Amino acid sequence: MNILCVDDDKNILHALERIFKKTGYSIITAASAQEALSLLSKNSISVIITDYYMPGMNGEAFCRKVRDTRKYNDIPVLFLSGSVDKADVSKMFDAGATDYVVKPFAQEELLARVNVHTRNRQLTDDLKQKIEELVDLNKMKDDFLAIASHDLRSPITGILSWSDLLLEANDLSEDDRECLKHIKSATRHLLDLINDLLELSRVQSQNSELKRSPLLPVLTVKACIATLKHMALPKKITLDYVSDNEGSQKMYGDENALMRVLTNLLSNAIKFTPVGGTVTVAIHDKKDSIGIEVNDTGIGIPEQQLPYLFDQYTRNSRRGTAGERGTGLGLSITKQLIEKMGGSIEVASQEGRGTTFTMSFQKVV
Repeated sequence: MNILCVDDDKNILHALERIFKKTGYSIITAASAQEALSLLSKNSISVIITDYYMPGMNGEAFCRKVRDTRKYNDIPVLFLSGSVDKADVSKMFDAGATDYVVKPFAQEELLARVNVHTRNRQLTDDLKQKIEELVDLNKMKDDFLAIASHDLRSPITGILSWSDLLLEANDLSEDDRECLKHIKSATRHLLDLINDLLELSRVQSQNSELKRSPLLPVLTVKACIATLKHMALPKKITLDYVSDNEGSQKMYGDENALMRVLTNLLSNAIKFTPVGGTVTVAIHDKKDSIGIEVNDTGIGIPEQQLPYLFDQYTRNSRRGTAGERGTGLGLSITKQLIEKMGGSIEVASQEGRGTTFTMSFQKVV
Protein backbone atom coordinates (compact mmCIF):
# COMPACT_ATOMS: atom_id res chain seq x y z
CA MET A 1 0.00 0.00 0.00
CA ASN A 2 1.20 3.52 -0.86
CA ILE A 3 1.21 6.25 1.78
CA LEU A 4 1.45 9.85 0.54
CA CYS A 5 3.22 12.04 3.11
CA VAL A 6 2.88 15.82 2.65
CA ASP A 7 5.00 18.23 4.73
CA ASP A 8 7.19 21.24 4.02
CA ASP A 9 9.63 20.03 6.71
CA LYS A 10 12.14 17.62 5.13
CA ASN A 11 13.11 16.24 8.55
CA ILE A 12 9.51 15.16 9.16
CA LEU A 13 9.37 13.49 5.73
CA HIS A 14 12.62 11.60 6.38
CA ALA A 15 11.32 10.47 9.78
CA LEU A 16 8.09 9.21 8.24
CA GLU A 17 10.05 7.36 5.54
CA ARG A 18 12.13 5.57 8.18
CA ILE A 19 9.09 4.64 10.26
CA PHE A 20 6.95 3.22 7.48
CA LYS A 21 9.60 1.51 5.38
CA LYS A 22 10.30 -0.80 8.31
CA THR A 23 6.67 -1.95 8.23
CA GLY A 24 6.50 -2.70 4.51
CA TYR A 25 4.53 0.35 3.39
CA SER A 26 5.60 2.18 0.24
CA ILE A 27 6.17 5.88 0.95
CA ILE A 28 5.66 8.74 -1.50
CA THR A 29 6.68 12.19 -0.24
CA ALA A 30 5.66 15.70 -1.26
CA ALA A 31 7.03 19.01 0.03
CA SER A 32 3.85 20.93 -0.82
CA ALA A 33 0.15 20.45 -1.35
CA GLN A 34 0.50 21.31 -5.05
CA GLU A 35 3.13 18.58 -5.50
CA ALA A 36 0.93 16.14 -3.57
CA LEU A 37 -2.03 16.75 -5.90
CA SER A 38 0.22 16.03 -8.89
CA LEU A 39 1.45 12.79 -7.29
CA LEU A 40 -2.13 11.75 -6.49
CA SER A 41 -2.98 11.77 -10.19
CA LYS A 42 -0.06 9.46 -11.01
CA ASN A 43 -0.15 6.94 -8.14
CA SER A 44 -2.55 4.66 -6.33
CA ILE A 45 -2.68 6.05 -2.79
CA SER A 46 -4.13 4.19 0.20
CA VAL A 47 -3.60 6.80 2.96
CA ILE A 48 -2.61 10.49 3.01
CA ILE A 49 -0.65 12.00 5.92
CA THR A 50 -0.47 15.79 5.68
CA ASP A 51 0.75 18.73 7.70
CA TYR A 52 -1.75 21.46 8.55
CA TYR A 53 0.42 24.56 8.31
CA MET A 54 2.17 24.75 4.91
CA PRO A 55 3.08 27.70 2.65
CA GLY A 56 0.91 28.27 -0.39
CA MET A 57 -1.94 25.79 -0.02
CA ASN A 58 -2.34 24.69 3.60
CA GLY A 59 -3.53 21.25 4.79
CA GLU A 60 -7.15 22.35 5.13
CA ALA A 61 -7.35 23.56 1.50
CA PHE A 62 -5.48 20.46 0.30
CA CYS A 63 -7.90 18.15 2.11
CA ARG A 64 -10.87 19.94 0.58
CA LYS A 65 -9.35 19.46 -2.89
CA VAL A 66 -9.01 15.74 -2.19
CA ARG A 67 -12.58 15.45 -0.94
CA ASP A 68 -13.94 17.42 -3.91
CA THR A 69 -12.34 14.99 -6.37
CA ARG A 70 -14.49 11.90 -6.79
CA LYS A 71 -11.50 9.70 -7.62
CA TYR A 72 -9.81 10.47 -4.27
CA ASN A 73 -12.65 11.39 -1.92
CA ASP A 74 -12.64 8.06 -0.06
CA ILE A 75 -8.89 8.07 0.73
CA PRO A 76 -8.25 8.41 4.50
CA VAL A 77 -6.56 11.74 5.32
CA LEU A 78 -4.58 11.99 8.57
CA PHE A 79 -3.41 15.39 9.74
CA LEU A 80 0.01 15.57 11.42
CA SER A 81 0.06 18.91 13.19
CA GLY A 82 1.73 20.70 16.04
CA SER A 83 -1.49 22.56 16.74
CA VAL A 84 -3.91 21.38 19.40
CA ASP A 85 -6.09 24.45 19.08
CA LYS A 86 -9.73 23.36 19.05
CA ALA A 87 -10.56 25.78 16.25
CA ASP A 88 -7.83 24.27 14.05
CA VAL A 89 -8.93 20.72 14.85
CA SER A 90 -12.51 21.69 13.99
CA LYS A 91 -11.32 23.09 10.62
CA MET A 92 -9.45 19.84 9.90
CA PHE A 93 -12.51 17.69 10.35
CA ASP A 94 -14.75 20.21 8.60
CA ALA A 95 -12.41 19.91 5.59
CA GLY A 96 -12.85 16.12 5.59
CA ALA A 97 -10.07 14.81 7.86
CA THR A 98 -10.29 11.16 8.88
CA ASP A 99 -7.97 11.49 11.87
CA TYR A 100 -5.17 13.64 13.28
CA VAL A 101 -2.00 13.15 15.34
CA VAL A 102 -0.26 15.89 17.31
CA LYS A 103 3.46 16.65 16.82
CA PRO A 104 5.75 15.53 18.34
CA PHE A 105 4.15 12.14 17.75
CA ALA A 106 4.77 8.69 19.17
CA GLN A 107 5.82 6.24 16.44
CA GLU A 108 3.62 3.46 17.84
CA GLU A 109 0.52 5.67 17.93
CA LEU A 110 1.01 6.85 14.35
CA LEU A 111 1.56 3.29 13.08
CA ALA A 112 -1.51 2.02 14.96
CA ARG A 113 -3.75 4.75 13.50
CA VAL A 114 -2.43 4.21 9.97
CA ASN A 115 -2.92 0.44 10.28
CA VAL A 116 -6.54 0.93 11.32
CA HIS A 117 -7.28 3.20 8.37
CA THR A 118 -5.48 1.01 5.83
CA ARG A 119 -7.45 -2.02 7.04
CA ASN A 120 -10.68 -0.05 6.74
CA ARG A 121 -9.68 1.08 3.25
CA GLN A 122 -8.98 -2.52 2.25
CA LEU A 123 -12.36 -3.62 3.59
CA THR A 124 -14.02 -0.76 1.69
CA ASP A 125 -12.25 -1.76 -1.54
CA ASP A 126 -13.30 -5.40 -1.01
CA LEU A 127 -16.89 -4.30 -0.43
CA LYS A 128 -16.85 -2.23 -3.63
CA GLN A 129 -15.59 -5.24 -5.55
CA LYS A 130 -18.35 -7.42 -4.09
CA ILE A 131 -20.94 -4.80 -5.04
CA GLU A 132 -19.62 -4.74 -8.61
CA GLU A 133 -19.82 -8.54 -8.72
CA LEU A 134 -23.41 -8.42 -7.41
CA VAL A 135 -24.31 -5.85 -10.07
CA ASP A 136 -22.88 -8.16 -12.74
CA LEU A 137 -24.77 -11.15 -11.30
CA ASN A 138 -27.98 -9.13 -11.17
CA LYS A 139 -27.52 -8.21 -14.84
CA MET A 140 -27.02 -11.90 -15.66
CA LYS A 141 -30.26 -12.67 -13.81
CA ASP A 142 -32.10 -9.95 -15.74
CA ASP A 143 -30.71 -11.27 -19.02
CA PHE A 144 -31.84 -14.79 -18.13
CA LEU A 145 -35.31 -13.60 -17.20
CA ALA A 146 -35.54 -11.67 -20.46
CA ILE A 147 -34.79 -14.93 -22.29
CA ALA A 148 -37.22 -16.85 -20.07
CA SER A 149 -40.02 -14.38 -20.69
CA HIS A 150 -39.95 -14.95 -24.44
CA ASP A 151 -37.54 -17.58 -25.75
CA LEU A 152 -38.63 -20.21 -23.19
CA ARG A 153 -42.33 -19.43 -22.83
CA SER A 154 -43.02 -19.39 -26.56
CA PRO A 155 -41.96 -22.99 -27.33
CA ILE A 156 -43.53 -24.26 -24.09
CA THR A 157 -46.84 -22.67 -25.04
CA GLY A 158 -46.49 -24.37 -28.43
CA ILE A 159 -45.99 -27.78 -26.78
CA LEU A 160 -49.15 -27.27 -24.72
CA SER A 161 -51.17 -26.29 -27.80
CA TRP A 162 -49.96 -29.25 -29.86
CA SER A 163 -50.63 -31.59 -26.93
CA ASP A 164 -54.24 -30.38 -26.76
CA LEU A 165 -54.65 -30.90 -30.51
CA LEU A 166 -53.24 -34.43 -30.36
CA LEU A 167 -55.46 -35.32 -27.41
CA GLU A 168 -58.52 -34.46 -29.54
CA ALA A 169 -57.63 -37.21 -32.03
CA ASN A 170 -59.98 -40.23 -32.00
CA ASP A 171 -57.45 -42.82 -33.15
CA LEU A 172 -55.08 -42.51 -30.15
CA SER A 173 -54.37 -45.61 -28.10
CA GLU A 174 -54.87 -45.38 -24.34
CA ASP A 175 -51.10 -45.62 -23.80
CA ASP A 176 -50.44 -42.75 -26.23
CA ARG A 177 -53.17 -40.67 -24.64
CA GLU A 178 -51.70 -41.27 -21.19
CA CYS A 179 -48.23 -40.28 -22.42
CA LEU A 180 -49.58 -37.07 -23.92
CA LYS A 181 -51.31 -36.21 -20.64
CA HIS A 182 -47.99 -36.63 -18.81
CA ILE A 183 -46.26 -34.41 -21.39
CA LYS A 184 -48.94 -31.77 -20.99
CA SER A 185 -48.78 -31.92 -17.18
CA ALA A 186 -44.98 -31.61 -17.08
CA THR A 187 -45.03 -28.77 -19.62
CA ARG A 188 -47.71 -26.92 -17.67
CA HIS A 189 -45.62 -27.28 -14.50
CA LEU A 190 -42.55 -25.91 -16.30
CA LEU A 191 -44.56 -22.94 -17.60
CA ASP A 192 -45.90 -22.25 -14.10
CA LEU A 193 -42.36 -22.32 -12.73
CA ILE A 194 -41.12 -19.85 -15.37
CA ASN A 195 -44.09 -17.56 -14.71
CA ASP A 196 -43.49 -17.65 -10.95
CA LEU A 197 -39.78 -16.87 -11.41
CA LEU A 198 -40.67 -13.89 -13.57
CA GLU A 199 -43.29 -12.72 -11.09
CA LEU A 200 -40.86 -13.09 -8.17
CA SER A 201 -38.27 -11.00 -10.01
CA ARG A 202 -40.87 -8.35 -10.84
CA VAL A 203 -42.10 -8.18 -7.23
CA GLN A 204 -38.54 -7.84 -5.91
CA SER A 205 -37.69 -5.09 -8.37
CA GLN A 206 -37.33 -1.63 -6.83
CA ASN A 207 -39.30 -0.27 -9.78
CA SER A 208 -42.37 -2.33 -8.95
CA GLU A 209 -43.61 -0.29 -5.99
CA LEU A 210 -47.37 -0.62 -5.62
CA LYS A 211 -49.69 2.37 -5.58
CA ARG A 212 -51.96 1.90 -2.59
CA SER A 213 -55.45 3.29 -2.82
CA PRO A 214 -58.79 2.68 -1.04
CA LEU A 215 -60.57 -0.48 -2.23
CA LEU A 216 -63.37 -2.81 -1.17
CA PRO A 217 -61.75 -6.20 -0.49
CA VAL A 218 -65.08 -8.00 -0.67
CA LEU A 219 -65.33 -7.24 -4.41
CA THR A 220 -61.88 -8.72 -5.04
CA VAL A 221 -62.70 -11.77 -2.90
CA LYS A 222 -65.93 -12.43 -4.83
CA ALA A 223 -64.17 -12.05 -8.18
CA CYS A 224 -61.40 -14.40 -7.11
CA ILE A 225 -63.84 -17.06 -5.85
CA ALA A 226 -65.78 -16.89 -9.13
CA THR A 227 -62.56 -17.31 -11.12
CA LEU A 228 -61.39 -20.36 -9.13
CA LYS A 229 -64.68 -22.29 -9.00
CA HIS A 230 -63.49 -24.45 -11.90
CA MET A 231 -60.67 -25.75 -9.65
CA ALA A 232 -63.02 -26.52 -6.76
CA LEU A 233 -65.81 -28.23 -8.73
CA PRO A 234 -63.95 -31.45 -9.69
CA LYS A 235 -63.12 -32.02 -6.00
CA LYS A 236 -66.61 -30.96 -4.82
CA ILE A 237 -65.05 -28.33 -2.56
CA THR A 238 -67.30 -25.58 -1.22
CA LEU A 239 -65.92 -22.07 -1.80
CA ASP A 240 -67.49 -19.36 0.34
CA TYR A 241 -66.86 -16.07 2.09
CA VAL A 242 -68.14 -14.22 5.14
CA SER A 243 -67.67 -10.57 6.08
CA ASP A 244 -68.46 -8.09 8.83
CA ASN A 245 -70.70 -5.10 8.08
CA GLU A 246 -71.78 -6.70 4.78
CA GLY A 247 -68.32 -6.06 3.34
CA SER A 248 -68.66 -2.27 3.36
CA GLN A 249 -65.29 -1.64 5.01
CA LYS A 250 -62.41 -0.40 2.85
CA MET A 251 -58.66 -1.01 3.03
CA TYR A 252 -55.57 0.50 1.44
CA GLY A 253 -53.99 -1.72 -1.20
CA ASP A 254 -53.51 -2.54 -4.86
CA GLU A 255 -56.39 -4.42 -6.48
CA ASN A 256 -54.26 -6.45 -8.90
CA ALA A 257 -51.80 -7.39 -6.15
CA LEU A 258 -54.63 -8.39 -3.80
CA MET A 259 -56.14 -10.50 -6.58
CA ARG A 260 -52.79 -12.28 -7.06
CA VAL A 261 -52.47 -12.85 -3.30
CA LEU A 262 -55.96 -14.30 -2.96
CA THR A 263 -55.52 -16.42 -6.08
CA ASN A 264 -52.32 -17.93 -4.67
CA LEU A 265 -53.83 -18.62 -1.25
CA LEU A 266 -57.15 -19.99 -2.57
CA SER A 267 -55.40 -22.15 -5.20
CA ASN A 268 -53.23 -23.65 -2.46
CA ALA A 269 -56.26 -24.19 -0.21
CA ILE A 270 -58.13 -26.03 -3.00
CA LYS A 271 -55.02 -28.04 -3.88
CA PHE A 272 -54.49 -29.31 -0.33
CA THR A 273 -58.15 -29.85 0.58
CA PRO A 274 -59.59 -33.33 -0.04
CA VAL A 275 -62.82 -34.08 -1.90
CA GLY A 276 -65.88 -32.61 -0.18
CA GLY A 277 -63.92 -30.09 1.90
CA THR A 278 -64.51 -26.41 2.51
CA VAL A 279 -62.48 -23.27 1.76
CA THR A 280 -63.68 -20.02 3.32
CA VAL A 281 -62.54 -16.41 3.02
CA ALA A 282 -63.46 -14.20 5.99
CA ILE A 283 -63.18 -10.40 6.05
CA HIS A 284 -63.03 -8.83 9.52
CA ASP A 285 -63.49 -5.15 10.32
CA LYS A 286 -61.10 -4.45 13.20
CA LYS A 287 -60.42 -1.25 15.10
CA ASP A 288 -57.39 -0.09 13.12
CA SER A 289 -57.12 -2.68 10.36
CA ILE A 290 -58.90 -4.98 7.94
CA GLY A 291 -58.25 -8.68 8.44
CA ILE A 292 -58.66 -11.24 5.66
CA GLU A 293 -58.53 -14.95 6.51
CA VAL A 294 -58.28 -17.86 4.08
CA ASN A 295 -59.25 -21.03 5.90
CA ASP A 296 -59.42 -24.61 4.59
CA THR A 297 -60.26 -28.07 5.95
CA GLY A 298 -57.28 -29.60 4.18
CA ILE A 299 -54.35 -31.82 5.08
CA GLY A 300 -52.49 -29.07 6.92
CA ILE A 301 -48.79 -28.18 6.96
CA PRO A 302 -46.11 -30.07 8.93
CA GLU A 303 -45.05 -28.04 11.97
CA GLN A 304 -41.36 -28.12 11.01
CA GLN A 305 -42.15 -26.41 7.68
CA LEU A 306 -44.10 -23.47 9.12
CA PRO A 307 -41.07 -21.23 9.96
CA TYR A 308 -39.81 -21.52 6.37
CA LEU A 309 -43.11 -21.39 4.53
CA PHE A 310 -42.57 -17.94 2.98
CA ASP A 311 -38.84 -18.36 2.34
CA GLN A 312 -38.09 -18.39 -1.39
CA TYR A 313 -34.81 -20.23 -0.76
CA THR A 314 -36.45 -23.09 1.13
CA ARG A 315 -39.00 -24.49 -1.26
CA ASN A 316 -41.68 -26.63 0.35
CA SER A 317 -43.46 -27.71 -2.80
CA ARG A 318 -45.81 -30.68 -2.25
CA ARG A 319 -48.37 -32.43 -4.38
CA GLY A 320 -52.00 -31.69 -3.66
CA THR A 321 -54.66 -34.17 -2.58
CA ALA A 322 -55.43 -34.92 -6.24
CA GLY A 323 -51.78 -34.97 -7.33
CA GLU A 324 -51.66 -31.26 -8.24
CA ARG A 325 -48.15 -29.89 -8.62
CA GLY A 326 -46.77 -26.54 -7.44
CA THR A 327 -43.59 -24.54 -7.88
CA GLY A 328 -43.04 -23.70 -4.21
CA LEU A 329 -42.64 -19.99 -5.02
CA GLY A 330 -46.25 -18.82 -4.68
CA LEU A 331 -46.16 -18.10 -0.94
CA SER A 332 -42.91 -16.14 -1.22
CA ILE A 333 -44.51 -13.97 -3.91
CA THR A 334 -47.64 -13.65 -1.77
CA LYS A 335 -45.76 -12.40 1.29
CA GLN A 336 -43.75 -9.85 -0.69
CA LEU A 337 -46.87 -8.49 -2.40
CA ILE A 338 -48.64 -8.14 0.96
CA GLU A 339 -45.68 -6.31 2.47
CA LYS A 340 -45.52 -3.96 -0.52
CA MET A 341 -49.14 -3.09 0.26
CA GLY A 342 -48.11 -2.28 3.84
CA GLY A 343 -49.73 -5.43 5.22
CA SER A 344 -48.65 -8.57 7.04
CA ILE A 345 -49.45 -12.29 6.90
CA GLU A 346 -49.41 -15.12 9.43
CA VAL A 347 -50.19 -18.82 9.18
CA ALA A 348 -51.62 -21.37 11.61
CA SER A 349 -51.99 -25.03 10.70
CA GLN A 350 -52.56 -28.50 12.10
CA GLU A 351 -51.86 -31.61 10.09
CA GLY A 352 -55.12 -33.34 9.18
CA ARG A 353 -57.24 -30.38 10.32
CA GLY A 354 -56.53 -27.57 7.90
CA THR A 355 -54.72 -24.26 7.54
CA THR A 356 -55.56 -20.61 8.11
CA PHE A 357 -53.69 -17.70 6.52
CA THR A 358 -54.42 -14.40 8.25
CA MET A 359 -53.64 -11.10 6.52
CA SER A 360 -53.84 -7.63 7.99
CA PHE A 361 -54.09 -4.36 6.02
CA GLN A 362 -54.41 -0.69 6.85
CA LYS A 363 -58.03 0.35 7.25
CA VAL A 364 -59.54 3.38 5.52
CA VAL A 365 -61.07 5.51 8.26
